[in-house]
Amino acid sequence: MHSKFMKEIKYELIGFMGRKMLNRKPKIKRLDKIYLNIGCGNNYVEGYINADYYDMKKFFKKKKRVDWELDIRYPLNCDSNYFDGVFCEHVLEHLTYKDALKYISEIYRVLKKGCVFRVTVPDIEKFVKFYIGDSIDYELEFKNRYKSGCKAISDLAQNYGHISLWDYEELSESMKSIGFMDVKKYKFMQGLDDALLLDKKDRVWSTLYVEGVKA
Repeated sequence: MHSKFMKEIKYELIGFMGRKMLNRKPKIKRLDKIYLNIGCGNNYVEGYINADYYDMKKFFKKKKRVDWELDIRYPLNCDSNYFDGVFCEHVLEHLTYKDALKYISEIYRVLKKGCVFRVTVPDIEKFVKFYIGDSIDYELEFKNRYKSGCKAISDLAQNYGHISLWDYEELSESMKSIGFMDVKKYKFMQGLDDALLLDKKDRVWSTLYVEGVKA
């Protein structure tokens, strides 16, 4: 408990310092189209604006980890109607539902009209089906990882900093409530804009892929 508390304090402290010292607009890249890879982690994609949480250790590194540092729980320091597409992989589950709605609203704001938001999350429906014994895609992957359905759901809900759970109904209704249209479920490496097909193959077994278009 003490270790978890200290991690939360450290996270909030970095966020506070980052918002005060590093809260800059995204760096302009001279491209025909500007795509955002937000919450990129180690998935840095050349030619995109790769964004992630503030890295206070960057001053000691020769090469920066990301192009744009931010805290997605707060308004994005970015002009409206700026991006031609946004890719977000396994990020929403790290937010409360309230913060997730604010974040989706900000993505809607910074997207250009008619452009796509591709968002992926761990799919609680797959985990529940595994728990009750229903057949699912990548069932062998689940069985290789978990001794029981209970262990699978506990892992999803309690580890990796997850604080919310998502299925298609919850995610699609959240996106529609913000204003996204044509919200649909897609498969791995399938979608409306090929430039947003940045899905990691090692996550396909557990992932829900959803896209919406800015009205």
